[in-house]
Amino acid sequence: MKKENRNTRLTGNEDNYDDYDFTNDIITEQKSKTIKEIIVQLGEKCFKLLQLSICNNLTGDEIHKIMGFTSVEAVKTQKYKCKQKLLDLLETNPDYKEVIE
Repeated sequence: MKKENRNTRLTGNEDNYDDYDFTNDIITEQKSKTIKEIIVQLGEKCFKLLQLSICNNLTGDEIHKIMGFTSVEAVKTQKYKCKQKLLDLLETNPDYKEVIE
């Protein structure tokens, strides 16, 4: 069976970008850059801890084993400190505030 030609021609003025609004692209790029700056300032360990906890929804025990913390209590303490550091970064830098608004 032959594969269909996957190239699709657009109709209209695809070569004319005069009407395209690049504002959203610029804003998205700026937000991405700002988020990367926040992650760098937060630090790799804090970022990983918050990512595992919040994004991956792992328990303290699972994080303890993955990251090599001495105890689950140490995970809780460090997680609190990392959250506070993140909140401080967001509160003290006006560019960072724009990202979350």
